[in-house]
Amino acid sequence: MNKLLYVIGAIFLNLFFLIHPCQQYPYLSVCGCVPTCRDGWVYTQPSSPQPQPQPTIPCLDGIVYIYNKDFTTTGKEGDPTTQTYVIDEPGRYVLCEPLHFQGNVSNQIAIDIQSSNVTLDFNQFSLRKEAGYIVNKGVVVKPNYSNVIITGWGTIVDFDQYAIEISQASKIFVSAMRLYNAQQGLYSANCDDVTLYAVEAKNSGITISGGKNFVVENSTVHYSHSNGVYTTNLDGLIIKKSKFFAFYGGDGASIYLNATTRALIDESELTGYVGGSSIGVDIKNSPNVVISNNRISFYTIAVQDDTAVDSCTTTSLFGNTFVHNDSTTSSNMYESDNCAFIEVVGNPHNLMGLTEFKSYQNVVIVKDQG
Repeated sequence: MNKLLYVIGAIFLNLFFLIHPCQQYPYLSVCGCVPTCRDGWVYTQPSSPQPQPQPTIPCLDGIVYIYNKDFTTTGKEGDPTTQTYVIDEPGRYVLCEPLHFQGNVSNQIAIDIQSSNVTLDFNQFSLRKEAGYIVNKGVVVKPNYSNVIITGWGTIVDFDQYAIEISQASKIFVSAMRLYNAQQGLYSANCDDVTLYAVEAKNSGITISGGKNFVVENSTVHYSHSNGVYTTNLDGLIIKKSKFFAFYGGDGASIYLNATTRALIDESELTGYVGGSSIGVDIKNSPNVVISNNRISFYTIAVQDDTAVDSCTTTSLFGNTFVHNDSTTSSNMYESDNCAFIEVVGNPHNLMGLTEFKSYQNVVIVKDQG
């Protein structure tokens, strides 16, 4: 009899270990539990009551998890008060829940990155400014830092000034992010080697002031403020395979290039605001601009080059499709020492086509083969 009980007990224990979640998923922990990693196994200490199921994330060394409680500290009077979450060491930082930031007079930034070699992984969660509070910025990368990645199919929403601000930084990669309802989805000041990939800015634009080598690829901008992407004093810009939509009085330009050198706008879709007064691409004092293989629709002026006196410029258009634009191209360029000209090559004439080209001074149209 005792031998029979021993056999039954052994079978039961074997079945238990076969189905135990720590045996099945030894490297995963649930946000909300306290993980303990030992010899490759994960043990969790469930709280009471049992937490709601959350997405699982790896339990690995070097990862810091971010919760709403990290925005709270104890004030001088012992009361809880809001604080900025500061990242001042290299590593990977992962959101474990939707974050809500209230802010106060002295804390106008939700997450402040003050380190190089940082990955901020939103883990499909959001960072939101609480209603009724004034908070200027969602995520900020401070000057002189590099190799910063912001990613994870997250959403930064409702901040009053910028969803993301980067200043005097380099090698910044923002991917798979949604930037909603801010004055600017992203603001970059004097930064080098910045890439936005698979980024959506909605009801917000992107401003790039100074710096060099900026790439916007596979991204979408729905803008209702002045411009979709505005650049000034920038050397090197690529906008590729992206979409721009002006709406609700978006009467600026989808892309405004001011004092920008060496710009390529390629394989993108630009759609104006029907009934508005918008421009597809507005160029001012920006030499060596190539606009190629784009679809540009529903603008008062599809492409305008408004270059000032004595600013040498070369604007090339080829392989573009213009649809339902009141005026396909417009130019106020002034020729100085034969250095200003616009080249128009191989643009299919859909509907309006190149039916109107306004010129106040000497502008040369070269090889109009559309």
